[in-house]
Amino acid sequence: HLRAFSFKSICLESLPDSIGELIHLRYLNLSGSDIETLPESLGRLYNLQTLKLKRCYGLKMLPVSMQDLVNLRHLDIRETELNEMPIGMSKLKSLQFLSDYVVGNHEGNKMKELGALANLQQSICISHLENVVNSNEASEARMSDKDGIDVLKLYWFCNEDENIVDFQIEEDILDKLRPHSNLKELEIS
Repeated sequence: HLRAFSFKSICLESLPDSIGELIHLRYLNLSGSDIETLPESLGRLYNLQTLKLKRCYGLKMLPVSMQDLVNLRHLDIRETELNEMPIGMSKLKSLQFLSDYVVGNHEGNKMKELGALANLQQSICISHLENVVNSNEASEARMSDKDGIDVLKLYWFCNEDENIVDFQIEEDILDKLRPHSNLKELEIS
């Protein structure tokens, strides 16, 4: 009946599949570890409310089973190396804090997944906005409806192989990501 687990060892590179057997777990903190992968069995932790992965610099992807964590309220993935979000993040309707959203290239991890997360609060960083194809996709994030967001950070990354940047498209995307008027801080890079 373990409810909280905080692992402080920097040497941890992966979790065993047996983590999925801790079905009563509500809090999992792996921040600052050398974790590189999370097992698909993580999705069986349906009571999990908090998952902290801050400063897990080797973590490049989250398991697809993340979409099964329907009671998850707090997901801190700051300072990781995630390339994109797993498919189906829109199913995490209980999510109140999502530190970062990394826009992907696949249908199940684009901006519209953010639109379903109506209870987000505090701050969020949305990165890899260069993967947004058109401004209509950006409007599906429904940022203007998220009145609990105080701080919004928007990041585009330049592709050094491509010298052509369509500033009109970027401006349209930025316009569609217009946040709620309660916003206190906005950073665009």
